[in-house]
Amino acid sequence: MKILVTGASGYIGSALVPLLLQQQHQVSVVTRAAGNLQQPWAEAVTLVEGDLSNEKVCQAAVAGVDAVVHLAGLAHVGASTQNHRQENFLNTQQLARAALAAGVKVFVYQSSSKANFPTHSDYGKFKRASETFLLSLISDMQVVCLRPGIVYGTGMRNNLRTLLKLLSKPSLPIFAKSSNAISMVSKKDCCRAIVAALNNKALAGKVWELNDGIPYTLQELVVQVRRRLQLPLPLLYCPRVLAWLAMAAAGWIPALRKRGLGLHTWRALYQEQANMNDEFTKVSGMKSSSTFYDALPELLV
Repeated sequence: MKILVTGASGYIGSALVPLLLQQQHQVSVVTRAAGNLQQPWAEAVTLVEGDLSNEKVCQAAVAGVDAVVHLAGLAHVGASTQNHRQENFLNTQQLARAALAAGVKVFVYQSSSKANFPTHSDYGKFKRASETFLLSLISDMQVVCLRPGIVYGTGMRNNLRTLLKLLSKPSLPIFAKSSNAISMVSKKDCCRAIVAALNNKALAGKVWELNDGIPYTLQELVVQVRRRLQLPLPLLYCPRVLAWLAMAAAGWIPALRKRGLGLHTWRALYQEQANMNDEFTKVSGMKSSSTFYDALPELLV
């Protein structure tokens, strides 16, 4: 199968491309600057240079391919509305239209569990809008939208990495308290799910939640990480109202805002209850190969 992967040099893409090559697929990738693609597999793929905001680049990228895996997008929730609209919605629209016109058979879109809460952030809003647009396309192209929870694994640069750094501090006298269910999935299983979406027609035309089957909570994560590191548990847990005040204040401090802290962090902790259904596993037959707790030893190195 000839497969185009966007966002190939990113956290998920850099693991997905070698997996596809190992399975004997022909892979092409879109990159803004071919000379800057520092990946061990760079010479094994076809490079399309340019930006997805350019219609001609999209047309060149999808020419002759059987499937598209669209991973590219803006993950930073603190970015402007305009940037989120362009990177996470308009580019997706343009690429999908080009794929449709080129006769692409399968279009796999990596959305996010944040799309379950479109009023909480521009990121979630435009991820949800892209899902709606893609699933509204009336054609023979099979569209699959995947909503992974927090993706964990080596090299992660998300809020989970920040949390683990914080929980690894020798002294942690006070911490936030929340029993909200958190959805997570390993990078390896996220890539496996994408491969399943490419090959299983029964997954087409729907949005699927991706998780490893465990509804994690912040309180349990604190206990598991601190005990594994043989560190004392926090003496006090911050009540919800104080956490709201702290996150609201953080949103006004540039250094903290750049780290992704703000009221969206508070909403993620206290309002965004994960959807832990196992429909993807039932339909695809793919079971998670690990849990976050299994991965902790390598993540805490």
